[in-house]
Amino acid sequence: EVVVSNNQPTNVSAGLNQILCSDSSQLYSSEPLNGYGRWSIAQGSATFVDNTAFNTMVHNLQKGDNLLRWTVYSQGCSYSDTVKITNNLPSQPSAGPDQDICGDQLAMAANIPFIGTGQWSIVSGSAVFDDLSSPSANVTALGHGLNTLRWTISNNNCDLYDNVVITNSLPTLAYAGEDRTVCNTSANLLATPPTTGTGYWAVVSGFGVLTDPNQHDTQITNLGFGANTLRWITENGRCRTIDDVIITNNLADVYAGPDQTIYYDNTLLVGNNPSSGTGEWKLLAGIGTITNSSNHETQVTALGGGANTFSWTIDNGGCIASDDVIITYYVLPEADFVPNPASGCPPLTVSFVNNSIGGFPYSWDFGDGSSSTDPNTEHTYTVPGNYNVKLTATGPDGILVHKDTIIRVNEQPIADFDVIPNTVYLPDDPIRCFNQSTNTDSVLWEFGDGLTSTEINPSHDYTQEGVYDITLHVWSGYQCYDSMIIQNAVIVERSGVIICPNAFTPNLNGPTGGQYNDNDYSNDVFHCFGEGIEEYQLEIFNRWGILVYESHDINIGWDGYYKGKLMDEGVFVFRASGRFNNGKRFANTGSLILLH
Repeated sequence: EVVVSNNQPTNVSAGLNQILCSDSSQLYSSEPLNGYGRWSIAQGSATFVDNTAFNTMVHNLQKGDNLLRWTVYSQGCSYSDTVKITNNLPSQPSAGPDQDICGDQLAMAANIPFIGTGQWSIVSGSAVFDDLSSPSANVTALGHGLNTLRWTISNNNCDLYDNVVITNSLPTLAYAGEDRTVCNTSANLLATPPTTGTGYWAVVSGFGVLTDPNQHDTQITNLGFGANTLRWITENGRCRTIDDVIITNNLADVYAGPDQTIYYDNTLLVGNNPSSGTGEWKLLAGIGTITNSSNHETQVTALGGGANTFSWTIDNGGCIASDDVIITYYVLPEADFVPNPASGCPPLTVSFVNNSIGGFPYSWDFGDGSSSTDPNTEHTYTVPGNYNVKLTATGPDGILVHKDTIIRVNEQPIADFDVIPNTVYLPDDPIRCFNQSTNTDSVLWEFGDGLTSTEINPSHDYTQEGVYDITLHVWSGYQCYDSMIIQNAVIVERSGVIICPNAFTPNLNGPTGGQYNDNDYSNDVFHCFGEGIEEYQLEIFNRWGILVYESHDINIGWDGYYKGKLMDEGVFVFRASGRFNNGKRFANTGSLILLH
């Protein structure tokens, strides 16, 4: 016998082919009647949960066709069958990341399908795609808030999708209203109120004060002159839109300057210089003459006392603005006075006559440390010099007004002199006067004998005996006067006198001893006549110089005899010398003729 064993497995089946929209499936092969089975991959890819189970789950099926083989093994024999699992699942879709944008349009960022085709659709919200099949389609008209968009990839009736949420956070588009021109410093703003988000106003340029910045139709005040740019801002989260409106204020910013308080009848008006338009000054109240009314800086004169109101007006294309300034002029007193006299010699008493207009109370400063508050006064100056005398008058607000002048007190001459000698003798014994005065221009001497002199240092001869006072009068160039008198300045006495004749006729009857009588006119004794002689010596010499006679007594003369003998006629020389009572010595020498 022979035994033939047929171990060939039978009834081996891998199951029915499958078309899936998935990468997983359950296999349905036949269960082996004998032996065991095992799954393997003939084509494609797959992951078996249990490759020995006839009905195992398979995963990670490759897209497209996958051939899986079921092989049954028995006693070294095997038999296989294959099944085709078709995975029609398209590429995994990605619609891109969720976005929060500040707008209603953007470019989508889905993935490109490698398997199948893609298409956009709207899940919620609103949007308009320019190309539904483009992964990077441009989408517009996105609705405010959340917009859910879907990217679907389809392959043989298999669909996969991914959603993306596009949040349009754009607030209501800002609209600030139309540009306007006003002739005012305030205006109402007219922005569009936001339906999405919130809005508020801001000043971009110019100037203005917003009553309520968060109110779309708020009022703005204190508008600057010219163009003022205001911005209406709408916000929603981090998203913002802006729009600007220009409010042009043609009402010029006008300023006439600060009020002034002045103490003179003129001042400078200083208004602001208009950047556009023209300006004009006007007198509204009071008195004043405007030098140039169209200049923003102009002089005004002849102001009236008290308040004077001026207006500075700027006309900018018919839009008129003005401002006022008040110039208050306090009239100051006029300080004035007349000194009488204005100069002179000390002591100089000056009367001051107050001719001021207003200004009480007054005060005087005499320039030498003295003062007075009397309206009219006088003052005495004893020291020479120039004195600045000031009169002060009191004006409004305690303003002091001054008037001053110079009082000249001339230098006083000082008389001083000396006389030499103090005792003189008649005749021909003069005195000398030495002027020691200061600050003198002219002099007058009085010698006490009725005679005078205008010489500076005179000499004087007295003719009569006596005691005389001498007075010196001096004047300065301004005729200031001083004098000095020296009592008993000069004692005048008669001085000694010596007179000698030049001839005599001796007595021929013999010597007489020289005695003579003043009443005897026989002229027979030669003698000198003298007065005031204290010492006396008479000497007579012949022509050969021999002393022939000598006497020490003024009362004894020469009788013409020498040693008892009459001298011959001829010429002799005499010398009479001595000292007068005033101590002055004398010597009288001459020739005498002796006649028989």
